[in-house]
Amino acid sequence: MVHFAGEEGIDNGAMAKEYFTNIMDEIGKNVFPDGSPQNSMLSVHNGTFYSCGQIVATSIAQGGPPPCFLEDCVYDMLVLGSFNMNALIPEKHLTSHEQTLIKSIKDNPTLMQDVILEHEYTGKIDKEHVDDIIGTVMVSIVSKRLLYLNKFRRGLDLYGFSALLQAERDLCKQLFVKGRSEKPADANYLVSCFVPYYSEKGSLWRVIEEEMIDFFQDVLMSMEDQNVTGYIEDLTWNDGEDSLGNMQDNMERITSLSADLTPSGVLGWLTGQKHVPINGEKLRIGVHFDHDCMARNTMHKICFPIVGSCGRDITLPVEHMKTSEDFKHVFMIAYCKGQSFGKK
Repeated sequence: MVHFAGEEGIDNGAMAKEYFTNIMDEIGKNVFPDGSPQNSMLSVHNGTFYSCGQIVATSIAQGGPPPCFLEDCVYDMLVLGSFNMNALIPEKHLTSHEQTLIKSIKDNPTLMQDVILEHEYTGKIDKEHVDDIIGTVMVSIVSKRLLYLNKFRRGLDLYGFSALLQAERDLCKQLFVKGRSEKPADANYLVSCFVPYYSEKGSLWRVIEEEMIDFFQDVLMSMEDQNVTGYIEDLTWNDGEDSLGNMQDNMERITSLSADLTPSGVLGWLTGQKHVPINGEKLRIGVHFDHDCMARNTMHKICFPIVGSCGRDITLPVEHMKTSEDFKHVFMIAYCKGQSFGKK
């Protein structure tokens, strides 16, 4: 079960999906930057690589998102687990970032002296010994990487993924290598997930409801064309002290949250996940229509869609979203101002 501190969400399915969506991106950026594990013995000692492997295994087992943050050569090392250190080739065994480093060393080893020493080369640093220097640096890079990937692979064993990687190397590659995953959910995919609960066919209500679905699709298409702007949601919190002396600290801790103005962002808002399920699951998002909000409260001037992310449904207040302009205005406020799990 997942709980986001400071949010009111009481379900666990959609929050777990959002957790995996967010943390997979963070793992890629911070633990596997440039398509390779970060050079950090601390991450071995404190179990970061191992924990990341467990998180990745759990995410894949539950339909994604997949960890598409490795380069090809790093994935090959993850699968094989070992290499002949005396037969390393930069173009085959190093990432593009590391190949650039090797080229810089080859061009001017003296200028790269500090980097060379960091990789434990103990010989002369000059042009005449550049082959020894490059070989030593490559051995250093790859040997450390194998250590990091070994810890990561042990985490993947939470669901037996190490054996699966060995048995289905090519099939699993699309889950781990950058640029090989399916493209993000687009407007057409999201609309195909809608299951509208229409009124009786031929009724006036049915006509209005079908128009609202069209308006919904128009908003999503405009997001796809990057032709839409949104709002900023201000988030703030305190430490339980409301005294005037603590007010300044609270003001300094205000942060802003910007919504992801894409169809995949809306998918995440409605279901907790921004990706097309990798296990082939067909997402179904129920769309309900509330025709009676004015009858319940004749004095109110505006109300917003109600989203149940765990139940994968949304209820649209018909009275306030009958035209294309009204629909877009009300929807964008609700979407941009209702990113946290609360009363949406």
